[in-house]
Amino acid sequence: MNTTVINATEYRNVPLALLTESKTNPRRSFEHNALHELAKTIQVHGVLSPLLVRPLTEQGFEIVFGARRYRAAHIAEVDTVPVRIKNMTDAEVIEAQLIENLQRSDVHPMEEASGFRALLDLEEPKYSIEQISAKTGKSPVYVASRLKLTELTQNVVDAFYREEIGVGHALLLAKLQPDQQEQALAACFKEDWSAGGQKAKRILLPVRSLQFWIESNILLVLKLAPFDKRTV
Repeated sequence: MNTTVINATEYRNVPLALLTESKTNPRRSFEHNALHELAKTIQVHGVLSPLLVRPLTEQGFEIVFGARRYRAAHIAEVDTVPVRIKNMTDAEVIEAQLIENLQRSDVHPMEEASGFRALLDLEEPKYSIEQISAKTGKSPVYVASRLKLTELTQNVVDAFYREEIGVGHALLLAKLQPDQQEQALAACFKEDWSAGGQKAKRILLPVRSLQFWIESNILLVLKLAPFDKRTV
């Protein structure tokens, strides 16, 4: 981390070229139309709310939160944006990003999961599920279930972000091994040829259908599979 001395809190206008998006920001989805609407507002009124940043280099800064405003400012082709500069540790950044992200009305479950995982994986300070629960106002059961989503394969994560499957499907898939997840993902859908044409319409099946498929094709198979008693 850069040792540049900055006052506890300092406000200034900073060129976009000196700002870098944070790799730990759990937010990954930015709605295209909403970004362009914000860009139009910025062209008229500018960025009204400062971005929170921390110093990275002699002149460069990492965006703690405000990535949406930063991206919209790029679209609006403005030269500078107002920022609030604050020295923060990695743990403070991740915690601030998570809390800010949870306050969004459109937060994606995978973004919650990534934020919880980032806190849990910190070496210093160490967080437990109970401590994350207390910090975020979520129950330990809720935090644990969201953390489970970080075990999804990339194909499942991509389908989840594209809203092809719901959180109920994702939570069931997260309980499976990676190769089983790929099989079960396909079982989330059925093909409907009733409309005619050369291509079937893919329809998402209810969560209970996926649960039944898992019980019939994975759990039952494992239960009936022979095992070597010498390894017990």
